[in-house]
Amino acid sequence: MYEKPPQSYSELFEPFPEEIKELGKVIRSKIILALSEADENVYGGKKVGNSLYSIGGENNVVCGIQPQMNFVRVFFHNWERLKDAGYPVVGSGKNARHVKIKKKSDLDDFDIKAMVEIVR
Repeated sequence: MYEKPPQSYSELFEPFPEEIKELGKVIRSKIILALSEADENVYGGKKVGNSLYSIGGENNVVCGIQPQMNFVRVFFHNWERLKDAGYPVVGSGKNARHVKIKKKSDLDDFDIKAMVEIVR
């Protein structure tokens, strides 16, 4: 996927189709609106990368973005709060669960800004 691990947000999305890049921009803007004080850090290897948003240090992750060829996965820590609020988060992770955004209209069902505000 990547020639070398991504070091920036633009490198993270570089190998993906334009539709995925656009989804990523929209999702990122909603996260930044909800977490203006958050730090954005890009992590990954040659196969997969993530952009994680944390407050008060890298170990206090609130959420993250992971691009895939056909969708953008948005991870949430404190996911139990989202489940209690009725959001259908998926996955089996102890610390984080996610939603898959496949197209712009999916953002009508998943209010990313509100979701981030719930888990922060």
